[in-house]
Order: sequence, then C-alpha cells, then structure tokens
Amino acid sequence: MAWLGAGEALALARAMNAPAPLCVRTPDREALLGRARAAGLTAAPAPRAPGGVVLAGASVAELARAAGDVPFQVQDEAAQLVTLLAAGDLAGRPARVLDACAAPGGKAFHLAELLGPGAEVVAIELHPRKADELAREAARRGLAAVRVVCADAAKPIPGLEPGSFDAVLVDAPCAGLGTLRRHPELKLRRAPGDLPRMAALQRQIARNAARYARPGAPVTYSICSLSRAEGPEVVEALLAEGFRRAPPPAGFPADVLDARGDLLTLPSRHGTDGFYAARLVRDAPSTD
Repeated sequence: MAWLGAGEALALARAMNAPAPLCVRTPDREALLGRARAAGLTAAPAPRAPGGVVLAGASVAELARAAGDVPFQVQDEAAQLVTLLAAGDLAGRPARVLDACAAPGGKAFHLAELLGPGAEVVAIELHPRKADELAREAARRGLAAVRVVCADAAKPIPGLEPGSFDAVLVDAPCAGLGTLRRHPELKLRRAPGDLPRMAALQRQIARNAARYARPGAPVTYSICSLSRAEGPEVVEALLAEGFRRAPPPAGFPADVLDARGDLLTLPSRHGTDGFYAARLVRDAPSTD
C-alpha cells in the first residue's frame, strides 16, 4: 500500500484472486490467431506486445494442436514487454546481449527473435540442469544466436569480457508476488523477511551483470514481483552508485510506464502479470 496506495492495493488483491488467461508469444501472430480461431478457440492479439496472443479458456495442449507448425511460447504479455524494453533500438541489428538470469528462456529466446542476423544472446544460468534444458530448447527452436553459459551471475562470469555487450538484461530472481494469479501457493511460501534477502541478491547480480555492458549501453533490471524492496529500492541503490535512468524505446506503450519512466504492470490495471522494470545506463565503465 505504501507504494501503490490503498485503492490500487485493494484492486490488485482482488485481481490476484482471479484466474489468469493463457498468453503466448509467437513470431507469426496472424497465423497463430487464424489457426486458433479455426479450431474454435477464443484468441485475441495482446494489446501492447506485437507478438502476443491472449486466449480465454484454452489450455496449452489445445493451442498446440490448433497451432500445428506455427511456433509459440507461453509468456505473459508483461514479460514480453520487459524484453522489448531491454532490446530497445537493437531490434533487427547484429547486437550482443547478455541475459544474466535466463532460465527458463522466454526472454532470451525473445531477444534472439528480435535481434538481427549475426546477433548473439549469452544466456546465463546458475543451475547445470536448467542450463542444459535451456540449451536444448534453444536448439529445438533453431535459435542459433543463443549461447548458454552455466555460471553465477552474482560473481565474475568466466569467459566474458567486461564492457563487451550492447545491452544487459537482469531479470532477477525474486519473490514472484506479481504472479499470484498463476502461483497462489506463493501466498503461503513467502514471508516479509524474504524481501530484504532477495533485494541483497538482486543488487549483487545487477552490479555484477552491469560490468559486462559497454559504457552507455542499457542495463534493464526487472522482477515479476510487486514489492518496493525488490523493485524501486534496488533501482534507487543502483542510481546512487552511478547509474542513471535511460529513456524507454521510442513508441513503447505509455500506459505501462510510471511517472519515472519505469515499467510497471498490474493485473488490476493492465490484465497482465505484475512486473517492474527499469532501464538504466552507466556512462563510465565499472571499477568494481
């Protein structure tokens, strides 16, 4: 309530108790919409993400049968917007982008689809099993631009040169409080004491990952949570350390930007999962 106000918090609590629709991302939205509707599924374009499709009352299995050879990946529209914020004007270019916390791969794969020929998306994953799954899924999807590295993003990453990436995405591990529609069990698993611990790890990962951005390159910090401790307060700490806010990409949907230009999506307001993201930049290389 201290962040959003009592009225918004109440609306948010009500929205979090409602079922979430199925939302997917596809590189061929018109084809997927056509296949889904022909199969009798209720499908509509996501209102903001150009590759998003929202389905009411449909399962992934039903959509897969209808889609045939049209590729798609389950991904909420808010998560798609995070990737679009991170990619910015690099779309269609042979850029080098670091996804510091990549599993299960939705944002890394989306980045690979957005960037141009010759691009590279280095996807970092801490856990070996998840890293293997990520690499196999990238290969299955034919995304040769994705290179998976099993490493701890909170520490120096072996084989990567600081200052060598055109953009960095830090989709940090978080309490997941923006996904309660999909994961109501988090209401029982999370406690207030979790947030300071998560925030400390988030700051550490963001600081370390930012070292790999070239001076002036955007570093996008995001969480699928709606706690001030994990979101704005982490960003405020980074701003105090020499970062500054970077403007959102041209044409980015204004209704999901707060007064500071940060991404803030709310189930109660936008019909998406709850996400917070800030696009930052540091003009001088890190000396950490």
